[in-house]
Amino acid sequence: EDVGRAEAELDMAQYQKEFCMTEIKDKEEERKINLHEGESVKNQLRKVLEAKKKLVSARNMVKTQVDQARAEKENNKGTGRQLEQALEKIRADIKKQENTLEALINKKKKMEAE
Repeated sequence: EDVGRAEAELDMAQYQKEFCMTEIKDKEEERKINLHEGESVKNQLRKVLEAKKKLVSARNMVKTQVDQARAEKENNKGTGRQLEQALEKIRADIKKQENTLEALINKKKKMEAE
């Protein structure tokens, strides 16, 4: 009877060991995935920041061109309108990039909090 109980306890301990090893393996895999995702988010964030810098630079250049166009004579109004449209497009692109950046920052913060 004691032998049977001891074997049952040994079987239960073995089962618990295997369960714990599986849990450890799963957690390690999850950690690796989170680490990989974190690196991916960092890279995306870096790319978004670089793209934003380029867009800001382009926006500033277009603003300068718009200001110059406004100072020109009446026959240059067509060029000015085109530059205004380009500036609006760049502003929309920057807004989109800022939204993407904010989403990535939030995702990174969320991942760091886990």
